[in-house]
Amino acid sequence: MAKFIKFYFVIVIFLFSGCASFYRNVSPETISYPKVENEQDIDFVYRYDVLREAGNKKFVKNELKRNIRIVAVKLTNNTNKAINFSNDITFYCGGSPILLLTPRLIKTKIQQSWPAYGFYLIGCLTFDPIDCLVFGGIGVGNMIVAANANKNLLNELIKYDLTNKVIESGESVIGIIGFETLHSDPITIKLYER
Repeated sequence: MAKFIKFYFVIVIFLFSGCASFYRNVSPETISYPKVENEQDIDFVYRYDVLREAGNKKFVKNELKRNIRIVAVKLTNNTNKAINFSNDITFYCGGSPILLLTPRLIKTKIQQSWPAYGFYLIGCLTFDPIDCLVFGGIGVGNMIVAANANKNLLNELIKYDLTNKVIESGESVIGIIGFETLHSDPITIKLYER
């Protein structure tokens, strides 16, 4: 009976916490973007589902659950003046203006919940050395993997953050943006005239 309870307990823990996963870089500079048909003041191309394409299932699950969209973007300034990404460009999704999220806010919303893997440590309550080794190892290992994955996600979001980026005339920039929406509608931009 005790073995059955222990087995049941292990199954419940696995169902509720699963295993942590590593973060695989999106690397937006390696993504194939659609061709731009007409040159405008600023060429803009983008790709949805970049986390999924990179193999980040845990982050994709949280992205969809929290109605966040992570998008790789490429912009080329065709004007004869510099453009400030934050001050001169407004983004629209499906015709409605969207507010871009900061890298830290994106990370907070879609990160893996590393403390949840601490539930594995409950298996150590038997004080059986084998249980402590197995459950302790699984719990601590998953906590480390999830925390490192969250850190790597944030590092990439910061690396490709375009906030306050100045795009010089003729320059192209590549980045990662995130915003809240229920849909994956077409994204457009509008350039403010100064």
